[in-house]
Amino acid sequence: MNKDLQNSSQVTDFLGKAFIKMPRKLLNQSLHPEKKKCQLARIYMALITLSFFRDGIVMLGKNKHVCRRGEYVGTYLELARFTAISLGSVGYYLKILEMEKLIVLNAVKGGTRIGICNYDLFSGHEPEMNGGQDASAGEAGRRMADVERTMGGRNMQDMNPEERGYA
Repeated sequence: MNKDLQNSSQVTDFLGKAFIKMPRKLLNQSLHPEKKKCQLARIYMALITLSFFRDGIVMLGKNKHVCRRGEYVGTYLELARFTAISLGSVGYYLKILEMEKLIVLNAVKGGTRIGICNYDLFSGHEPEMNGGQDASAGEAGRRMADVERTMGGRNMQDMNPEERGYA
């Protein structure tokens, strides 16, 4: 029995090496006898599963879209096929998830861009706890703030107090 339990290579071959963290509440809800709760959980789990784990490019027909980490770019029809839920119900459940602030819906040419809020909770990606940024990220942020300030953007975090009108 112990040999069988310790043979992790077979398990890894079967399951693969990439994993997603899934809350137990969501897994339980996907097995719920009430159809609406079950289908809502299945749609959400499908979005988490199908979303990009890193930035990439998606083709929807002849349209090319940049897809960011934690986003799904596709069609309601693809989601309906993947989850075995009717096309009309897919839209209904996505609106519920959006109202609950679990996803963000945006129409794109040929489909929909769906951002998963707090995707890092599912991916196992740990944010930096030291509060510091690496030099390149800090420099990029400063450059972006300069551009926004020059173009009249809404970013006022890097302005001097005199520029803000507080001095």
